[in-house]
Amino acid sequence: MSATKSTEESVCGHCGYAVRGLDSFTCPECGSDLREVGIVAPSPTTLSRCGNCGHTFRQLSTYDCPDCGADLREVGIVPIVSNPPRYPLWQVLATWTLAYWIFASIVLTILPSDLVPAATIIVVVIWMTGYYLIARGHWSRTRPPRG
Repeated sequence: MSATKSTEESVCGHCGYAVRGLDSFTCPECGSDLREVGIVAPSPTTLSRCGNCGHTFRQLSTYDCPDCGADLREVGIVPIVSNPPRYPLWQVLATWTLAYWIFASIVLTILPSDLVPAATIIVVVIWMTGYYLIARGHWSRTRPPRG
């Protein structure tokens, strides 16, 4: 078993030691309990940050930070998610609609009958406002920058 960092292996959340095939939940490199520090799964979109100077990197061949020279096993490696998953707009809007109408149907069911017409208008306005805000936010994240 090697202690090199690899994007193909799960590693100790504290020191980056490859933990595949271990017989216990204790990291042999740093002695940390893997149930407490976690196991970092491989991901091509995960960046790491030096716990001392904040320098970011994808993969290193040594345990020394290229910026400040600190031993990353001692100062720690902080995982950073650089590209969170993005869902298509239709999927986000469909999920919003389903969740919102379930909520709205519960609210309209428990209201007295004389308040239902006014509440229905409010429910539709809130639903359309949600559509607008979701679409606007999605569009602003996916459109190309203005040149």
